[in-house]
Amino acid sequence: MPRGQKPGWRDRLRAPVEKPDKPVKKETGIWLYPSGKFGAMLYRGSESVFLGMRDTLEAARELRSAAKLELKAGRAPASRMAIRITLDAFFMETFVPEALAGLKESSQRAAKSRFNAHLREPLGALAVGDVTYARCAKLRAALVGRDDISGQTKREVLLLLRQLLDEAVRRGLIVTNPATHLKLPEKNARAITIPDFAVAQRVVAEIRGPVPRMLAELLLRSGLRLNEATALQWDDIDQEAGRIHVRRSLDPATGKLTTPKTAESFRVVDVPESLVALLKVYQEKVPSVLWVFPSKGDGPFNDRNFNQRHWAPALKRAGAPHFTPHGLRHIFASHLLQQGVEILYVANQLGHTSASFTLRQYGHLLRETSPSRAKLETAFPPEG
Repeated sequence: MPRGQKPGWRDRLRAPVEKPDKPVKKETGIWLYPSGKFGAMLYRGSESVFLGMRDTLEAARELRSAAKLELKAGRAPASRMAIRITLDAFFMETFVPEALAGLKESSQRAAKSRFNAHLREPLGALAVGDVTYARCAKLRAALVGRDDISGQTKREVLLLLRQLLDEAVRRGLIVTNPATHLKLPEKNARAITIPDFAVAQRVVAEIRGPVPRMLAELLLRSGLRLNEATALQWDDIDQEAGRIHVRRSLDPATGKLTTPKTAESFRVVDVPESLVALLKVYQEKVPSVLWVFPSKGDGPFNDRNFNQRHWAPALKRAGAPHFTPHGLRHIFASHLLQQGVEILYVANQLGHTSASFTLRQYGHLLRETSPSRAKLETAFPPEG
């Protein structure tokens, strides 16, 4: 403070701030409040949206101009009541029914499951505008430190948070997405442990009941996903050509027919003669006009309880190490690769999006069984 000046000298140099007894309109969309601050408003038809308070008239004008530009770009500002909506309510009332509309029920269920398990407790009770980068970073650190969930699950949770807050930006609830710059953790996919083909055959042989037994045989010898197999109709199987046409999938939670997982999942799968022979015998024992695996009613066999009712008891009777019915798909792929089948053919059989994905999943099997070492010795034989 300069010598001779008394405290408060800077304030006396400023122009006095007008503080009216009640809000006074200064110009279109800007009001002066008894606090001495300027409030900015934006009008949309008969609705007025409060944008915020600023210390000066110029700052209030800038806020209003920025909001008008956002409105022209299709990002309308939200009302004060909407801005205070909690992340939980925004997710359930807006994001799921509107932003996720058109996705499969299974995809919507997966999003709800991730939110309930990993986002509701740390962030759900907060207003959307109170979800800051610091809070998002704290959530990320907690996820990264957990050993009980996979890297892929951690990534999917953070991606869901990013998508949720992106929707809040588009709806004018927040200006920027605080989760945009969060670094996604590595997937750290573990190498799949796959039982021997002979072990899988032993387990399948222990399944009792013609329908679940044939279902397991088909999974082992075709590589189909469980929900693809349960949706099969007899018209999908060309026994003469030894092929299965994968056209639909069965949602185990709802029992509804849906489309396969990806575009590549619509495919024609080659099947061995051994499976065709089993299917012919099975068709005579379990006649069904439509479904390959019929239920006791009119619909297809629902796999929801397949693991508990049929698979787990068969594992116990066979004395085999634990693996899920989905493991039959892995066994199918590994058995082909160990027999020297080309990776692209295996990828097409499985309905993978690319052969590179198949290679990432099963590449360690190729390294273990590759004949390349023998070919190397043949290419460079000992001299003399």
